[in-house]
Amino acid sequence: MPPALAALVATEGPSLDGFILPGHVLAVAGLGDYRALAEKTGAPMAVAGFEPVDLLLAVEHLARRAHEKKTGTAGGPERVFNGYSRIVKDEGNLAARRAMDEVFDVCDAAWRGIGVIPKSGYRVKERLAAHDAQRRFGLEPDASLKDTHPGCRCGHVLLGRVEPEDCPLFRKVCNPDHPIGPCMVAFEGTCHARFRHGPAARKG
Repeated sequence: MPPALAALVATEGPSLDGFILPGHVLAVAGLGDYRALAEKTGAPMAVAGFEPVDLLLAVEHLARRAHEKKTGTAGGPERVFNGYSRIVKDEGNLAARRAMDEVFDVCDAAWRGIGVIPKSGYRVKERLAAHDAQRRFGLEPDASLKDTHPGCRCGHVLLGRVEPEDCPLFRKVCNPDHPIGPCMVAFEGTCHARFRHGPAARKG
């Protein structure tokens, strides 16, 4: 994730107020790489769990940092706020990290709608290639296929450039029962969440 977040910070467009970091990921990964990234980019970050109070704590931290930036007031020393400290530790889950290192190598990865981000994915190690379906069966992505539907604006949604409602497919042909873009596929996707809980859903 850190390379993907760094790519988002470096992308041209509206500036980011910060990142809410997923507690379940950092429970394994730990905070080290994220503290380094926050220092390098200056982007505030807040680790959140999945209870309402966890999310509110993360939002409150980022809102304070955004206010401090806007008003020029002195910010707190903590760039990465751990609002899920009952689970997330600085070192992460050492046993799980060792297992990941034994099985996977870091590689470049394609992010649908955004493109390839260097060192943002994992690939099964060569010595375990017999368990890698892509290598075992000689599978390669079809370069002629687009990674998103021509009308889908998921990449722009992910980059914060547009709202889901700005996509011409949203609610018209793209919905959770018939997802067109990656932002609608999973329940945690931005478009999926907006479809289920946004203003139009509340009116309905």
